[in-house]
Amino acid sequence: MVASDVQEEHGATRREPSSRDARRQRHARRRRHVRARFDGGARRAHLVGTRRLPTCCPTNAGVGAQAAKPWESTPNDWRWVFGVNVLGVANGVGAFVPRMIDDGHEGRVINTSSPNGGLSNMPTAAVYAASKAAVSSYTETLQNQFIADDLPLRASVFYPSGGLLETGLFESDRRDPEELARERPRTTPAMSVETLEKKAEEGGYELPWQDLNELARAVLAGIREERFVIMLDVSQVGDQLHARARPPRPG
Repeated sequence: MVASDVQEEHGATRREPSSRDARRQRHARRRRHVRARFDGGARRAHLVGTRRLPTCCPTNAGVGAQAAKPWESTPNDWRWVFGVNVLGVANGVGAFVPRMIDDGHEGRVINTSSPNGGLSNMPTAAVYAASKAAVSSYTETLQNQFIADDLPLRASVFYPSGGLLETGLFESDRRDPEELARERPRTTPAMSVETLEKKAEEGGYELPWQDLNELARAVLAGIREERFVIMLDVSQVGDQLHARARPPRPG
């Protein structure tokens, strides 16, 4: 397994393999920013001791911008979010898919999109939604290219669903690189998991947190079943797309 993360502390959690597979498989860890194009040769050389690349290549690049109306988003909002969410996926594919093709084995690329952008679009989240819509389209194009070239590879788009996700996405704007700092600094504190839970406690209700392990199991099931769209309740996709095609109701 090879893992890259812009945050050192996240990569550090992957240092030691925890299963019996460790006896047969080397694990590699590297800190880097997914906005930068990977050096495919260097990355492959970093897979010390591996016979060939794993048959699954998941990409999960995701940050958000400050909530804003579409016309209030700044140029750096777009550069930061698209640089990570879209280029991160494209760079991961560019680094690993050529080797997967050379290997000649069956394999699958799983790109993480979002229901917000991939299936529907929330107000005040234009930048994030647009980036995830791009990931969905890119993944479908990737799948069609694999088929057109008669390759033993396939692609899947993963939509995390089922409820709120307790991840670092809420605070991702705190990791903006200095050169991509927002031109108009935020005037309100960034939302965090702790803030959401405090508001829920004060309001007397529980937040619908989604079990992340259940999502992981859904991804594994989607890989086994060779599905293009991977999510907990895929039956809702058709309804959401039909709803988008209808004229919006006034008010």
